[in-house]
Parts: sequence; C-alpha cells; structure tokens
Amino acid sequence: MATTEQRRTFYYRAGAPEGGVLDGSLVADDEAAALAQLRQAGFQPLRIDTKVIGQSLLEREVGWASSKVLNNAACEELCRELALLLGSGIALVEAVGLMSGSLRKGSQLHRLSQRLRQGLRLGHSLSGAIQQSGFVFPSDFVPVIAAGETSGSLVEALKMLALTYRDSGRFSRVFLGALIYPVFLLFVAFATLGIIAFFVAPNLTGMFVSMDKPVPLVISTLSTASSFLAQNWVLLAAAVGAVIVLLATLFSNEGFRTGVRRLMFRLPGIGSALAWSATQKFASTLRLYMASNVPIASALPNAFVASGFPGAKRIATMIGDEVRKGSRI
Repeated sequence: MATTEQRRTFYYRAGAPEGGVLDGSLVADDEAAALAQLRQAGFQPLRIDTKVIGQSLLEREVGWASSKVLNNAACEELCRELALLLGSGIALVEAVGLMSGSLRKGSQLHRLSQRLRQGLRLGHSLSGAIQQSGFVFPSDFVPVIAAGETSGSLVEALKMLALTYRDSGRFSRVFLGALIYPVFLLFVAFATLGIIAFFVAPNLTGMFVSMDKPVPLVISTLSTASSFLAQNWVLLAAAVGAVIVLLATLFSNEGFRTGVRRLMFRLPGIGSALAWSATQKFASTLRLYMASNVPIASALPNAFVASGFPGAKRIATMIGDEVRKGSRI
C-alpha cells in the first residue's frame, strides 16, 4: 500500500454530472487511481496532469461575475444560506446542491457552489473544497471553517462568519456614506476650477493683454494649464491609463496589499474599526479551536492568521515558537 508521502496532487478537467466543465485537484497514489476516483464520483475526465491546467484567453470568462475574488457581501450570503440549510438537518453535499439550484446561473456564487459540490463529491472537507476551488476568500474564511469542522460546530462557525461579514459590510456602507458629502464638495471644487481654467482665465488673459497690462499670476497659471491640457489630452489620457494599470498590478501583489492594509490600520477612526473587527475574528476563531481541543501552540497562531491583522502570518510563526518554548499566552 502506498504511504501518504507517496501520494501526489493531480489537476484535472472533467465534465460534471450536472453539466458543464470544471477544473480542480485531488490527491491520489497515481494517475489511474485519480481517474478512478473521478469516475466513481460521476465525473467524466477530459484531462489530468501533475501541473495546474491553464486556460487560454479565448476560454476565460469576461465580466464582473467571472471574478474569483469574493467580497464580504458574497461571503455573508454564502455562509448565511449554508448555515440555514445545514441547521435544518440537510447533509452538506445536498445543502450545497440546493443552494446552487437557487442561485442565478453563471453568477459568482453559482460557479463557486458548483466547485464546492464537486470537491465534496470527491471526498474533500468543506474547507478543503474551498481551498481547491480556485476562488480567493478573506483571510479568516478558511481557518474558521476548518475550526468549525474540527470541533463539530460548522453551523456555528458559518453563523459567526455571516455575522462578521454583515458587520464589516455595515461599516463599509457607513464609511462610504460619510465620504459622499466630502467627495461631492471636492468634485464641485474641481469642476469650478476647470470652468475657470478653460473658459474664464483665457478670456481674462486676452483682456489684460489687449489693455497692455500684466496678467495676474493666478490667471496666467490657469490659462497656461488649460492650454497644455487641451493640446496634450491624448498623452494625459494614456498617462492616466498607465497609472490605472500600474495600480491594478500593484494590488495584485500580496506584499503591496499588506502594506496598504497596514497603513489603513494606522489611520484614525478607520484603524480602530478594523482593529475591532480583527480582534472579534481572533477571539471567535480561538474559541472554536479551543472547543475542539486543538493544542494552544497551533490554535493561537492559526486564530491570529484568521484575524486579518497586518503581517499576521509572520507574527503568528513567532507566537507559535514562543508558546512552544513555554511562554505564557
């Protein structure tokens, strides 16, 4: 019999029993065992490899619904619906299937539910199916789900996550609502400045020149700026596009996102709200781990990673090392 160390991860593309083609991964002794596992679960294997199976540009979906990054609202809906179904005594695979049938076809959550159902049929736990789904979740999602499964309190873990994401969404709405008036005033100020620069300043400049008098510095500066913008609008549009692409590239980098998150934690007001939310996640996740009798040396750093504090992974490693050395919590 093959040992665990000899088992390998295989990536596959297969036709799903309910229709459509799905990509995923599974662990098996060899390729034949992986194919047998797929067929036993009702899938029709199309391709299997030891490397991740990529897609060409022509095969990729385009549009907002094709994004694989789940926001707080989507996570709240997923956790709330799943907790309701599981709380009614429905088995996990059936609950995900029922949820999939109630979602709009082609939507982000519908595609996610299909992948979760696929992973569950192949014998993965819910947290394992989530990890191999290819979707990107908030930092606390998988650790809390795993803690709930380990402790036998998955419904409570889902309810806790739904509550956390609801609070986060409420804070986001309040924060954005508070920004509407300042942003409106800023927009009006820029619009007024643009009208003065493009319509008023050039006429005033011509008036001062016709009277053979020096043009005031402010009017001269606005007139020069409007003339420059009018003559180089194509170049400026390209520069704005390049900046947008640069920002999108930077935000795809985990280190940059961590730096931005660290900066947000230091901002007055916003930082306090984020710290409160992270502390709530830490305490709730740690409670689930302790309820399942997970050793404190593992529970404490895992709960800290789930909290979402900046640099949590690096600090969690230090915490685990200190606890193992005998330090108090």
